[in-house]
Amino acid sequence: MILLSPQWLVLIPAILVFSWFFLRPLIFKFLRLCILLLLLFCLSEPHFNQTEKGMDLYVLVDRSDSAESYLEKKIGEWEELIKSEKGRHDRIFYLDYGRDILPRMKQNERELINGSETLTGQAIFKALSLTQTDRHSKLLVLSDGFGTDSLDGLVNKLQKQGISLDYRLIHYSRDKDIQVQSLSLPERVMPGEKFVIEARFVGVSDQKFNYTLLRDDQEVDRGTLDLIRGRASLRKSDVLRSGGFHKYELRISSPDDQFAGNNRAETLIEVKGGPRVILLSTYKNDPFVEVLRRQGFDVKIFNEFRKLNEATLAGAKLLIFNNVPAWELPDGFLEDVRFFTKEQGGGLIMAGGQFSFGMGGYFKSPIDEVLPVSMELKNEHRKLRSNLSIVMDRSGSMGMTVKGGKTKMELANEGAAQTIELLGAMDSVSVIAVDTEAHAIVPQTVLKDAPEIASQARRVKSQGGGIYVYTGLEESWRQLEGREGQKHVILFSDSNDSEEPGRYKELLADMKDEGMTVSVIALGERTDVDSPFLIDIANRGRGRIFFTDDPLSLPSIFAQETVTVARSAFLKEVTATKSNREWSKIASGNWQWPGQVDAYNLSYLKEGASKTLQTEDYYKAPLVSWWKVGAGRSVALSFPTAGQYSDLLRKWPQYGDFLQTLTRWTAKPDVPSGLSLRYKKQGSSVDIQFHYSHKWADRFSREMPSLHIKSSLESEMRELTWRRLLPGVFSTRLDLSSGEQVSGVIRAGEHAIPFGPLRSDRDAEWRFDPSGPDQLRMLSEMSGGREVAQLTEVWNSKPTRRLRDITPYFLTLALILFLYELYQSRTGFRFRKSRVSEASISVLVDDLDFATSKDESVAEVKSEEAIDKEEADEKNTAEQRRSRFDRAKL
Repeated sequence: MILLSPQWLVLIPAILVFSWFFLRPLIFKFLRLCILLLLLFCLSEPHFNQTEKGMDLYVLVDRSDSAESYLEKKIGEWEELIKSEKGRHDRIFYLDYGRDILPRMKQNERELINGSETLTGQAIFKALSLTQTDRHSKLLVLSDGFGTDSLDGLVNKLQKQGISLDYRLIHYSRDKDIQVQSLSLPERVMPGEKFVIEARFVGVSDQKFNYTLLRDDQEVDRGTLDLIRGRASLRKSDVLRSGGFHKYELRISSPDDQFAGNNRAETLIEVKGGPRVILLSTYKNDPFVEVLRRQGFDVKIFNEFRKLNEATLAGAKLLIFNNVPAWELPDGFLEDVRFFTKEQGGGLIMAGGQFSFGMGGYFKSPIDEVLPVSMELKNEHRKLRSNLSIVMDRSGSMGMTVKGGKTKMELANEGAAQTIELLGAMDSVSVIAVDTEAHAIVPQTVLKDAPEIASQARRVKSQGGGIYVYTGLEESWRQLEGREGQKHVILFSDSNDSEEPGRYKELLADMKDEGMTVSVIALGERTDVDSPFLIDIANRGRGRIFFTDDPLSLPSIFAQETVTVARSAFLKEVTATKSNREWSKIASGNWQWPGQVDAYNLSYLKEGASKTLQTEDYYKAPLVSWWKVGAGRSVALSFPTAGQYSDLLRKWPQYGDFLQTLTRWTAKPDVPSGLSLRYKKQGSSVDIQFHYSHKWADRFSREMPSLHIKSSLESEMRELTWRRLLPGVFSTRLDLSSGEQVSGVIRAGEHAIPFGPLRSDRDAEWRFDPSGPDQLRMLSEMSGGREVAQLTEVWNSKPTRRLRDITPYFLTLALILFLYELYQSRTGFRFRKSRVSEASISVLVDDLDFATSKDESVAEVKSEEAIDKEEADEKNTAEQRRSRFDRAKL
């Protein structure tokens, strides 16, 4: 046995002497002395020198984008070398890591992981958490050494657990590599203010290279630069007139460059202008433009919706959708709109039209919950009959598991099932699963038993191979041929794996002659290899196309398409209207509402929303409705404000006043005086400071403001914790992962102060920070490890003995004695077999007289009769106490 902290034993005499003079009746009893001595012994950290039977080796394999192609050539040989020298009692555990960190279930079964980062530090933390305390363990890192996270804090953890870290570096040439080291701009400027753009470039060898500078995806400069002693720089000036966020991107190219991943950089700059409104419109002369500009708003109009991005809404007060279809918007933009309205306090107006509300595909979209009207499909409002054929990709790629534990196939099945559940009893549907053949899981069937048919759709399994698109479309044509009513095909396919175009153009022409339409739901992005093929199918099929790289959104996209197809939600007939006095809550004055509208979008008022104008027909549908949702406000104008079906409305004398009042009420209010937000980005970290004046101090002393952020890497918002930096200043720090983008909001009572977006370098994986290998080398040395030239040597330092902590056993014994002593003191219980009573020891100790005694006192052993007599006295005493207690209760 070995004591790691024997100095604690020195306290034993001092504590005994102190207890003798001051705590003698309390401490000097046999069990209590034992407990005290055991606790002091535990403080000395007793360990047992145990013989080791084997070692656990945790092998961390770098599967990041920059290292995997080089490691793939060697990993099989390396793993066999490690295994060849493994002892009978040794064990090997593999962890593959990049951005994901996945323990490998079997040696040769490596899972697909996200390699956009090299999280070596987090992988080491993960491995340390998997080690077992009763086994000797060692870590072996196989990597190029260029990590994208920090290794801080790992030294102490490795040393504390007694684990060494060995490593083997992957070496590859970077002699011709050149990269953009940095792109710097001011965080914010005023309109018309001149600012400087600075960029730095680094490389290993001197060479020429070309650069291109883009602003909001438009080229503004290009040229050629020379690397001199491995360095070059660029300095340009620019001026921005329009408010909001603008994106600058720098790209470089060189014939001899080895890595394209580090040839670009991008950053955002904010132009602090006046109050800004974002208008998305399909009309050339939108009436909102003139109304908004008369009120002093800076109006940003978008007619090409693919240019929208996460920075579009930053700093805006109001967003207007004017007859814009959801399927033309970039993937993820509607989720940004929901956050902008509900969390950041922005205003939202949706105006009616043939591509708005349910007809525009907004049913069950992310902004469905923030609109004051619902767009569900009711049986009495359906078209005469809908015949749908759902063609499902069940190729091998659909079997991949995504977030939430479900496969892509299961999520697509759920979308098909929701489509079936949204249809009516007079509609018909077929479900066709396609790989290299078409399988009619559900033949074209009238929906008399929708739950059973939906259940069959949920049971489609991924089988393998690719999807033969022509074969699937041909089978859907056969299923729909000869049906009465509307005939529509929904094709679900992987935009990277859509095979067999065949004679699809002729087939779609025949389907068009039969009155059939085809829409496409593509899993992937518009830039994927088979995307042009799928877009052409949707165009020739007179349908819509949806792209999404998030499988979790598939059920809602299926629902959006179903409502668009199966419901006559835009009524093209002149309809009388009726008003009420709810408008007086927004504006005063005498309002004469239009008596008729040319057309309107059928919807239903949600509970909690208000309306001031509705139709006078059978549906009593809301035409002007609004509500407050979260921190923002939302308005639904269920009639067209421009175009073919707006003649009667534009003749309304108060039309301009109405739009002006509505936009003013909906727009986000200004931030109250005395509150301001400042943030500064340094590398991958952001320092956020919230300043407030003295008039807010009392309020914030009772209730602190809260800070919430939405990350591009997370599905849910999260709250950050403030720290009080100074009087009147709250501060926090936010660390961003590679490629991560965040937007946020500070909530101070009923006020919302938005900020963002803030983004980190999405190409950090390819920056090759030269300090990375040095940090790994230093960590290894401080843990007792080394660089392993021959992988078989990783087993050489295997220890034969290991110190095992036995403190828990003594603590357990002390706890048992404590519980027994507690039980004994309450009940008077004694073991009869003991020949030496605790009472006799206590009496002898009390009779000791150190001042006068010359010889050591020797305890006399009581006879069995004395012990029995003493126990009888204690029993009588206990009975007397109980008798007095019983009398006291009476």
